[in-house]
Amino acid sequence: MEARAWIDSLMTPAGARLMAELTPYDPAATLAVADRARRELPAEIVSAALTQARLRTRAAERWTDDPAATTLWFTTDALEQATRPAVARYRAAHLVARGATVIADLGCGVGLDTIAFARAGLRVHAMEREPDIAALAQANVAASGFSTQCSIAQAEVTADTVVAADCDAIFLDPARRRDGRRLREVEQWSPPWHHASALASSRRLGAVKVAPGIDRELGGAGTTTEWISHNGDLVEACVWFGDAADPAVSHRATLLTAGASTVDAEALTVTSAGTDLAGGLAAAERGPISEYLLEPDSAIIRAGLVAQICTAVNGWLLDERIAYISCSTIPDASPLYSRFAVRDTLPFSIKSLRAELRRRGIGRVEIKKRGIAMTPEEVRAQLRLDTSLPHFATVLLTRVGSQPVAVIADRLTV
Repeated sequence: MEARAWIDSLMTPAGARLMAELTPYDPAATLAVADRARRELPAEIVSAALTQARLRTRAAERWTDDPAATTLWFTTDALEQATRPAVARYRAAHLVARGATVIADLGCGVGLDTIAFARAGLRVHAMEREPDIAALAQANVAASGFSTQCSIAQAEVTADTVVAADCDAIFLDPARRRDGRRLREVEQWSPPWHHASALASSRRLGAVKVAPGIDRELGGAGTTTEWISHNGDLVEACVWFGDAADPAVSHRATLLTAGASTVDAEALTVTSAGTDLAGGLAAAERGPISEYLLEPDSAIIRAGLVAQICTAVNGWLLDERIAYISCSTIPDASPLYSRFAVRDTLPFSIKSLRAELRRRGIGRVEIKKRGIAMTPEEVRAQLRLDTSLPHFATVLLTRVGSQPVAVIADRLTV
């Protein structure tokens, strides 16, 4: 059944009642509700309602800062790949601040960025290649009250795509998956990078959403590439073009945190302004493990801006290829990094680490690692911790040169 058909059915009074009964989704209550609903609605409509209730509940659990999640329509893949609402709001606010008035949202998916642009006051011309996904975007725009402000066209974005003449901004979200596989080669995206970047450059303001693991220099001269984390999770990167970019900033890391009332209040930013990034991590000084270790937010690491944190805390790197920072005085608490007070450091082996943890009465650990092949799960299984022991610690596994080391530490939270 096409998406438009089941959406229309679920927007009837009977369908709306069913969605209200099923959301939030409760497996224990589902069977009775579904049985009653099948007396009034076709089985495929009830099945669609169950799927949407599950997806809306999952969205609400993930996006606690957006109550509208329980009114939107999704597919499983669309929900997994959708822009988080806080990130969409941040991006829209940035474009509005740079003077955008009308935007083309190319590859709009189920319309979450489209809605954020409209809420920020922009008129939106959106385009989505998949017919069912375009139908979901239309329904989501309507449910959010922006039908007169937004148009949704079902079409593929190509090099020949004609952007509405009144658009002064373009945002693209290229498809980066095929047959369930993530496409790491940017020219395999749809549209491929050279088409996407050309379209983004064709208006005064442009932006392309990209995967966080891209080559840092993908954007090229005159662009700003921004890595964004939300509540500690690295979620995406965006390449800004034209007046949306900052001429003095080639790389930016932005951390969005929950609970703030405005975009300005919730955004913390580290930039490359005035910094030579050619050396990457090597731009920072190196030294031994001291009283404290810091782990920068993943957006800062991906953006290659760890040296800026070293400067801010008067710290140094343990190894030029690993993003652990050490310092001798306790740094202020900050969302920019996690802080750990070092108890002890020892050459890493499972046997010696197990013995030291037992000697200290440590039966529960948080395990973190950088530059070590073993996963935290593998280390935990081999440690065979005695959980009857009373104490807790963080174990950080890393390398100093070619030497693997284990750091026993306490995570600092205040």
